[in-house]
Amino acid sequence: MRTIFAISAITLCLSIIELISHEELESTGAYLIERIQSSRSEESDDFFLMIGAVTSICFFLVSGICYLVGYKDFGLLGIFGSQLGAAFSGILKVAFAHPRPFWKYFNIDALLCSKDFGAPSGHAMSAGASLFVLGYLWMKSGGWRYLKLVIIAIIVIITGYDRMYLGVHFYFQIILGYSFALLIAAIIVYPQTTKLVQRIGNEKLAFIKSQVLWLVLLVLSTIICLFRNSEWDPMWSQNYEKSCGKQFVIEDVLVKNAADSYVFSLLAGLTAGHYLQRNNSATEPTVLVVVFAAFLHLGFINIFLKYLEGFITLSSTDLSGWVFLAIIRYSCGLIYAYFLPLVVSKLFRKNKSLARENPSFSVLTFKIKI
Repeated sequence: MRTIFAISAITLCLSIIELISHEELESTGAYLIERIQSSRSEESDDFFLMIGAVTSICFFLVSGICYLVGYKDFGLLGIFGSQLGAAFSGILKVAFAHPRPFWKYFNIDALLCSKDFGAPSGHAMSAGASLFVLGYLWMKSGGWRYLKLVIIAIIVIITGYDRMYLGVHFYFQIILGYSFALLIAAIIVYPQTTKLVQRIGNEKLAFIKSQVLWLVLLVLSTIICLFRNSEWDPMWSQNYEKSCGKQFVIEDVLVKNAADSYVFSLLAGLTAGHYLQRNNSATEPTVLVVVFAAFLHLGFINIFLKYLEGFITLSSTDLSGWVFLAIIRYSCGLIYAYFLPLVVSKLFRKNKSLARENPSFSVLTFKIKI
């Protein structure tokens, strides 16, 4: 608990610094980005675009694979890290309402045309929280701890550098994102939290309380993201339109951040599916099983869910679209957590000796068989 309080204090201090000194931080951050982008090439552009794409899904993917093959508590902790980071980043970005680098400075190249506010970095929060959760459990598995710590640190640094190279975040927005990610991860791996996750999967009352919590967070995120009067500089729209060739207004930003926060409905569905799936046994993690689970995760989350969301029109003045978004994400979360593990377990031989409820399970201890 002292660790959580310490991280909370650090995060609060960083948040105050961002609020008070963001102009100075953005100025120095812009200078750093200009220096980084001065050595751009087509190859480096492709490389860092790839890094951004990979880090945006890989930790959620690893967590999903663990969940689908039957290591449910371990996988669910990683999923919570990834999705809570994404959801809270949507709320926090509206609260800070600070621009991205290429919005404010026309001489910064935009390799991605992001439409949400910049502080804190949602990429750092989502990928970082999941990375820190998985990394902590990985380090607890024993052996080579310093090497594991170095690997985690390298991933953190590369991801942060990638955000600056692409022109989508100032350095302090990234630091702030990682601080919130670390706080989320610390809360998730706290022993009482891991016990609560196990209780949600086995106790009806704990499950009902979790559903109420997700609903409250969803309502609060709607109020904060859609009804806050955020400051807006017309220059941001002009620079965005010059860089991306698209019209850009504040409603686009509020809608994007609100949509990110609606991940709470996906988490509610995942929790419901987890509760219903409590008696399913684990599957031997052969190469074929892991690859199949990976394709199942990517196909369902990154293709099917995105396809369904494409039919929804979101507006800050029409709540019907948000209701449909919540229903779709809840349903997909339920299907993902309940039916997809059944598909894996039915297609492949079960192995009940695998401890599916061991949160300290290390991904690298998979005995992958061909």
